[in-house]
Amino acid sequence: MLQPTSLSGASGLYVKPNENEYWAPDKSSQTANRLHIGYVLTDLLNNSLNDIAASKTSKNSKNSKTSKIENWDDLSSSDYTTILHNASEETFIHMVCRSLLHDQCLTKSEQLTNMFLSFESTDNPNIYTIPAKKEDPPIGLLLNLSVVDEPIMTMYIPGMPKVALSVTLTGDKPHCKLLRKYIDKVPDWVAQITAWRAWAKVNAPGENRAEALSRVKAYICNRASALELELANLMLTSLPELPAGLEKLDVSGNQLCSLPVLPTGLEELYVRRNLLDSLPVLPDGLKKLDVSRNRLCSLPVLPAGLKHLNVGGNNLFMSTGLELPTGLEELDVRRNWLDSLPVLPDGLKHLYVCKNHLCSLPVLPASLEKLDVSRNRLCSLPVLPGYMRTLNVSNNQLIHLPVLPVRLKVLDVSHNQLTSLPDRLPSGLEMLNVCWNKLTSKPSLPPSRPNAWYFGCTINYEPQRPRSGENPSVEVSGYTP
Repeated sequence: MLQPTSLSGASGLYVKPNENEYWAPDKSSQTANRLHIGYVLTDLLNNSLNDIAASKTSKNSKNSKTSKIENWDDLSSSDYTTILHNASEETFIHMVCRSLLHDQCLTKSEQLTNMFLSFESTDNPNIYTIPAKKEDPPIGLLLNLSVVDEPIMTMYIPGMPKVALSVTLTGDKPHCKLLRKYIDKVPDWVAQITAWRAWAKVNAPGENRAEALSRVKAYICNRASALELELANLMLTSLPELPAGLEKLDVSGNQLCSLPVLPTGLEELYVRRNLLDSLPVLPDGLKKLDVSRNRLCSLPVLPAGLKHLNVGGNNLFMSTGLELPTGLEELDVRRNWLDSLPVLPDGLKHLYVCKNHLCSLPVLPASLEKLDVSRNRLCSLPVLPGYMRTLNVSNNQLIHLPVLPVRLKVLDVSHNQLTSLPDRLPSGLEMLNVCWNKLTSKPSLPPSRPNAWYFGCTINYEPQRPRSGENPSVEVSGYTP
């Protein structure tokens, strides 16, 4: 057991790996305290303190040396002081766990977290310092905490009576299992903050690394309730190691040429408008990926569970060898150099491939609802799925159209070589654009659309709100040279 005299004149928070090691304040500077980074259990302090030491005994007498405390929450700070001096060792152990972790940590979790985030490195890579506040009294509580006889940490809290105690939480207690779970999962936040702080000191012109550091600190403070980090539009040229536990990351609108290793639990990644020419290995659980407007010439292996993929505005030339995830629902490859598409997943709902070099399309999935293949080199279309609601095939070389889906609401076939339209247009059609074709006959418009078409003219009818029981009006654009 450590003796309280070892802390004479000290103030601050100490964390150490075992009872055989102890770091007193730096003799050359009385304004700094030291702490071992491997045992900063921030999650322990912020999330589970109310359950860690839940052992309670029956209440006999509050101030007697043999007193048992039942309701620790009803005690005031002065009660803690009295009990610390008068309680028996058994009650003292229970009371210290409950009062220290609950009263000192839960009510001051924000201050403690901010304290962790302000650590500074020393010559020893395993030791970090934090300036001590001059107003802190030179007294404090020293607590050695162990789980199943394995030393976990030693804490010194200023403002508490100067006593020392070793506490062991045995393995058969429910709160011990909870503590072990948090110890196993908590990453080394202090080391990460140190790396980000060092990175922020090297600021390239135009970069806002200070703001990025501030947001990373905020993420660490709030990670119990928020698992997303937004670093968009800060003109960043690089990133240090990313915090573990991230589920959503947005670094769009920067000048990144590469990405660090991505957290294994990442589900959404947004890196549009950067300078990337390659991507790292993508996490298996990734569901949304937006890497539009970069310099990618190829893609890595895509996660099997990916639902949304946006690679528009890159330098993709070939789709050969690209295997799309079977569960993909939305694919955006607009503004690339593709001359063909890979096999499309059966569940695909939205497909955007405008501004490529496509001369043909593969078989379209039956589930497809939106298709934009404008500004390509198509001369014909495959069979269109029955669920399709929006079709844009403008600026191609089409000379005829296949049978149109009955549920189609928006149809843009402008800037093609069409001489006619299908005999019957879908009854629910709301917008039709046939400008800049070679139509020689009036299309057969759906019922209740009188005077919607005039040969040799371009007419736009604004869609109107339909009355009860009526179909919406149709917007028609047509041109005959």
